[in-house]
Amino acid sequence: RLSLFAQKAFGLSFTYDDSAPSSFDLPVIYLAGEDASEQKALATATHDGFFALRLPIGAARYSVAVQLGAALEWVEIATATASPVDALKALGNGEDARVQVPVHLDGIERRGPGIFECLSPQSVLLAQPPRLGDADDAEQEWMIEIVLRPLLKRSSGEAKTEHGFPDQPTNQVAA
Repeated sequence: RLSLFAQKAFGLSFTYDDSAPSSFDLPVIYLAGEDASEQKALATATHDGFFALRLPIGAARYSVAVQLGAALEWVEIATATASPVDALKALGNGEDARVQVPVHLDGIERRGPGIFECLSPQSVLLAQPPRLGDADDAEQEWMIEIVLRPLLKRSSGEAKTEHGFPDQPTNQVAA
């Protein structure tokens, strides 16, 4: 309440964007058989510089190709999991329902544990839906979540990445 009072008393023009967590868009291609659909997906800040990219995949029928190279040159990838949407909405933890998803990299080279270099703007991370054996799981709506930390944005290209991550690697200290 004190902060609201100070904002009003001193005429500070704060907006929602001033306090909202940072985020950035990544181009994503949804693949199902011979069909493909390109969209932008929002990666939202979590903690310690990490971002969560959450991608709905229906009843686990879509693969997703995340064009990491369009926005990033270096990235740390922490996890790639899938969960039923109902488990994410539940009051419980939802960790039990998470399943690791197979990930394939094209134009992306591993440079250390979890650290990757995107060699070109066309570099892609392909995440496949989990294989579901249980009939109940196959009827649920699923979501793939990729947790990543941008280390160095791409300096040129079509992707506009003005929000969410630094111009330099995060391990450098500003002078």
